[in-house]
Amino acid sequence: MTTSEEVLELIVGSLQDATARRTPFTLGYLGTVGIDGGPRVRAVILRRFDPVRSRVMFATDSRSEKVPEIRRNPRVALTMGDDQRAVQLRVEGHAVLVDDTDERESVWETFGPHSRELYSSPAVPGTPMRERPEAFDYDATAFERFA
Repeated sequence: MTTSEEVLELIVGSLQDATARRTPFTLGYLGTVGIDGGPRVRAVILRRFDPVRSRVMFATDSRSEKVPEIRRNPRVALTMGDDQRAVQLRVEGHAVLVDDTDERESVWETFGPHSRELYSSPAVPGTPMRERPEAFDYDATAFERFA
């Protein structure tokens, strides 16, 4: 029999591991309320976890639809799963967009070159792809797109 304390330890450990290295809990699916009131879900990468305040942190491109969706209605749901252990984590809460440049820079500095390149695309996230895009070229505006 598993106690609630053991389940909590499993959750905390899984989230901490996912921020230190790639694990099944590194990739999650964030649900927001669309501007039209409909559900929206997209993949996000877990970047930080604060077990004391029970907060998860992920980053996004400031041009993505989820930014105005969260500003309008901060209610979100996050799902992560580990097929090998047959475990799924479902969380509901309120998202907070970080506008403080210093705080954003502290997270940006932890990103490797590949993660930073993701913000260099001239295409707005969610834009339907009509053909294979050219390789990303890192440019000075990448940080401006990071939210």
